[in-house]
Amino acid sequence: KMATPFEASTRFGATATGGGAATFNTSGLTLDSSATGTSAMSVAWNLGRAGTRTLIFNDSPIFSTHITMNNLTVASGGGSSFFGIGVPAVTGSGHTYTDNHVGFKIIKSGGVVNVYATQGDGTTENASASLATVINDDEVEFILKVNGTTSVDYYWRKNASALSSATNLTT
Repeated sequence: KMATPFEASTRFGATATGGGAATFNTSGLTLDSSATGTSAMSVAWNLGRAGTRTLIFNDSPIFSTHITMNNLTVASGGGSSFFGIGVPAVTGSGHTYTDNHVGFKIIKSGGVVNVYATQGDGTTENASASLATVINDDEVEFILKVNGTTSVDYYWRKNASALSSATNLTT
């Protein structure tokens, strides 16, 4: 089991593109990429030892995270977020979801914020239909379970509601 609180910034690599900041404290991690319309923030957990990335995928790993969408201006602009295993490339214009990853993406477009299950194999992305609509100040929990080399089960819940049934994607 690998778990981390966000109070120690040395555990993470934070990269700002075009402006923004990552703030680490005992309350969690706050990302602010609002400096310009083409800003981006990327935060990745530095696992710190050789071979750890391979070890994460041994057996059937489970990933979970709990996020709060605070101060999100839904009515204007666009954007994307990723929560999961892997590090899809990100620039101020968005994520590259074909990179190797399994997780959840949040896409903000046209005044609507949707959540999708997503996975990529380095060439293509496989994504679900919208799982939920997230609006400002909602709390969302994402859970995924890798099923060996065959598929991934994705679960979510919003504002402490019941856990969703599994959305299964294969790649």
